[in-house]
Amino acid sequence: MPRLIFLGLLIVLAAYQAFTWFAGYPAYRDHHVGAARIFAAEGISIQNCQIVGFNANQMPTIQEIPAWQAGAAFFITLLGGSELGANLFSLSCFLLGLWPLFQIGKRCLGPQGAWWCLIAYLAQPVVFDFSGCASADGLAMTASLWAYEILWRFSRQGGFALGLGAVICCVFAALMKLPFFMATGIALAAGLAMEKDFRPKLWARLVGVGLVTGCVFFLWTRYTDSLLSQAEWPFVDLRISRNPEMIYWYFGDLAYRLSPATWIKAAWRIGNSNFGSFFLIPVIIGGFCLVWNREGRAWLIGFIATTLVFAHLVLHHSHYFLMLAPACALALGGVLALVEKQFFSSLNRFRGLAYVGVFVGLTGSLFQGMIGREVVGQFDPYPKQVAEVVAQHTVPTDRLLVVGGGWGGDTLQRSRRSGLSIWDTKNLDEPAWYQEAISKGFNKVVIILDSPLLVALQKTNPGMATFERKSFEHFLSPAARGLRVVFKDENVLILSLPKT
Repeated sequence: MPRLIFLGLLIVLAAYQAFTWFAGYPAYRDHHVGAARIFAAEGISIQNCQIVGFNANQMPTIQEIPAWQAGAAFFITLLGGSELGANLFSLSCFLLGLWPLFQIGKRCLGPQGAWWCLIAYLAQPVVFDFSGCASADGLAMTASLWAYEILWRFSRQGGFALGLGAVICCVFAALMKLPFFMATGIALAAGLAMEKDFRPKLWARLVGVGLVTGCVFFLWTRYTDSLLSQAEWPFVDLRISRNPEMIYWYFGDLAYRLSPATWIKAAWRIGNSNFGSFFLIPVIIGGFCLVWNREGRAWLIGFIATTLVFAHLVLHHSHYFLMLAPACALALGGVLALVEKQFFSSLNRFRGLAYVGVFVGLTGSLFQGMIGREVVGQFDPYPKQVAEVVAQHTVPTDRLLVVGGGWGGDTLQRSRRSGLSIWDTKNLDEPAWYQEAISKGFNKVVIILDSPLLVALQKTNPGMATFERKSFEHFLSPAARGLRVVFKDENVLILSLPKT
């Protein structure tokens, strides 16, 4: 029966993804999809691994190894250019991650418990959300699950084949998202420590693979930083060595960690993302206390330790809560398996109703969490509407300076225009910068205000009651105020850049 519940949740996932696509609001992250679009149109290469509008000379901006972007581009090409391919590729990556999680659950909870583990995994809103989202995050989670399982086997069994597989999986996971790999490595070490297994050869294998992975990551980062150093007018300089603000963006500071508001917001977001219904919180906590759920506690330790290191990065971006998903899946799966064993067998003819109740309850909890995660923002027509306005009042040969167009150039992508994302128009006050912008072909400034729906959603979040939508004046410098207005409404302002 757990297999049928899991199948039912997969059907719900497929139906939801189909609905979002045919309704015209598929889930995606603009900087990932933008690179996939370029790959599909111009070929897969490091040079084409760009975030749309992120710098003025189209230099590669590589945050992770562009494996997802390449795979998505392949699927887009297979479907004749349809961007549905990106979402389908993400779903495929999600499905690939179920095998290692099943093996972990089987080892920890038994064969029946492994199915409940998969059910509890898919029933988490953050997993459900990113499993079909056109982004690299689901693949990063899948890579971490494979790295964990293969390295777990190598640490205990040894062997060249397993060792090579462990190195490949761990390097790939680290190059996808380092915090995901860090959580995985800490979970493996914590698991060994809880088993009180301190045989030197086991730890040597873990440390050896970790050192190889660290060396490759260091070399890869040196290479990507060398590409970033060639970018002109980057929207954000992502190099920690050159931009002190990135240190805070990744790690936060002591004041951030000691602020109660930080953890209150984090608890709210994790509650919605990993538990769905807050009724499940004590159930999952109880699951961590099960004696045999050692690996669930190990994954929890991995998440907590990684969060304490990458505090701001993790707590500010909900896709990093995927790192907690295996822990919650093992905890809830363990409880559900125990309940089935202790109580369901005695229900006789009402047993089927009990399973239906579990399915309905988990599905309800799932969508409660999705609402808490503000999934309604995915169905906001505002980005489409402003992109249509930009397309109507510009021409394909224009080169735009865009304020408020999305971190990954969402408006530029939707409007099929080229340009550069900027934070405000202050640089226009500098004559040298202005003339260089003209020489680079920039001829219009576009300012897009926040979506009214986004503002409303932000105001409902803890501590955000005073959040207000900024006006055009907030972004206009003295020089920008003197530019000719091409178009203006309550949401979009387009200005013309004269050559002098």
